[in-house]
Amino acid sequence: MSEQRGIDPGDAAGGHRAHGRDVGGEHVGPVGETGVGPDGTGRIPEMSQRYLREVGSWLAVNGDSIYGTTHSPIPDQPWGVCTLKSNRLFLHIFTRPKDGVLFVPNFDAKLKNAHFLLGKKVKAEQTGNDLRIYLPEELPDERDTVVECEFTGTLSDSWQSSPVIISRQFNSFSVDAAKARVTGNAILKSETSSQYFGNWKHDTCAQGMQTPDDQAEFSFRFLEPGDYRVALEYSCPKSSAGREGVVEIGGQSLSFETLPTGGYDSHEPLIFFHHPIGIFSIKTPGVFSVAMRPKDAGTELFWLRRIIIEPAQ
Repeated sequence: MSEQRGIDPGDAAGGHRAHGRDVGGEHVGPVGETGVGPDGTGRIPEMSQRYLREVGSWLAVNGDSIYGTTHSPIPDQPWGVCTLKSNRLFLHIFTRPKDGVLFVPNFDAKLKNAHFLLGKKVKAEQTGNDLRIYLPEELPDERDTVVECEFTGTLSDSWQSSPVIISRQFNSFSVDAAKARVTGNAILKSETSSQYFGNWKHDTCAQGMQTPDDQAEFSFRFLEPGDYRVALEYSCPKSSAGREGVVEIGGQSLSFETLPTGGYDSHEPLIFFHHPIGIFSIKTPGVFSVAMRPKDAGTELFWLRRIIIEPAQ
């Protein structure tokens, strides 16, 4: 029997979000892995049928941005993801920026034009390797609006070198530890845990931080000045409870003490705690390093799963 991926019947966007995750997959398109299958009676549930019909209707209009495309050289962005076909970059917009200005970094080719897929042109400006697309108040498709950018030249792959974009046009940014650069004796390691038998989870965590030289460091590009909140999501055994840690950014330091979440057993759930750390200020837009480390030498600080940045209102 196939495992069903539940969609809340009262959530009209349920199928759309599932579709969006599929588009963002490196190897599968929106129909590559649907998780749809028969129930215990051999029937495909109506909810799943509706999901497939919605995906099919979307592909009838936007299929050119999926079929025959390849890995995007531009990393996933706060607004969505990209696909690539020859000299055409397709921007899949899941979330409209509050000001309507879509920021595309690392666009090192030359833009020819930009337009909605099978639709009218949109205003676009290129400054160096930064591309800005000016969106209307209402998008053609709230699930996934596609803007096609035709260009000359070649787009360089920037997945490894590009800082994570942080903008006040979105509410929150959750960045996994897998994107961190570790120094000293710190390492990135995938840990396996289980919510219940057969339901295995794999979380990449920054581990081994025991001295101030052991750091997990993230690179962020802030598009606007202002105040930002930072929080950490981590797992911490009782033996490390109360350890002092420091988050450093732009000459500012925020101190914290770890809180225990429990021990680790691969056959049990691995518990993570969302720990608000504090607020820091960005005076001018630019690229900043955000690093975390123990304040002093001692037991391991924690297992860091992700960092969360939010604009402070």
